Amino acid sequence: LHRFFVDGSFDFGMDKATFKEFIAEALPNAAECASLLWDRFDTNRTKLVNALEVMAGLAVMCVGPILEKIQFIFDLHDFNGQGVLTYDEVVVAIFLSVSATVLISGKGVLPEESMMERFADEAFVIADVDIAAPLDKAGFTVWVIDRLRLEDAEDLSVKVGLREFLKRFEALQRAKKGNLSVTAGLSVSTEGPDEGPVVETQSSAEA
Repeated sequence: LHRFFVDGSFDFGMDKATFKEFIAEALPNAAECASLLWDRFDTNRTKLVNALEVMAGLAVMCVGPILEKIQFIFDLHDFNGQGVLTYDEVVVAIFLSVSATVLISGKGVLPEESMMERFADEAFVIADVDIAAPLDKAGFTVWVIDRLRLEDAEDLSVKVGLREFLKRFEALQRAKKGNLSVTAGLSVSTEGPDEGPVVETQSSAEA
């Protein structure tokens, strides 16, 4: 999906017709999912969706080793292919990944940008890099592994539950009243047991 996006020189913002065409051509077997994905992401009815956000969400939710997911998210936001991300790009990468996971899963609450900036600060501190300098893939990977509390990310069997992922990125909050949180027009439950690994759909982000 990402390779098709780059090769096709698509814009980040897509209207519904372009988005459906993009999904149908990149993933013919998943063409019927285009409308569902559109409805999940066009929550404010702006008639545009962010293609990067969609791909980031699919990367988190699809089948695949944790390390590959982390590296894909990094590469997705490495627009010039130099192997590093600026501070602002790290903030965007975190924000889009978390918000997209909330929108696709229908669980949790959309993150606040200020919280994502705190996470970016944390990433640069752990890597011992000044925020004026870029962060490389190794530093980004180390930070995500630390934030997810993974002991052995190279173990291909390691999985992170959806609820745990949202919790680590502070996107899982209890409503003040009842057991529902209203998120960008979606009513989503924050109660109940862990929904299991964030690997429930067929891998497509790198297709």
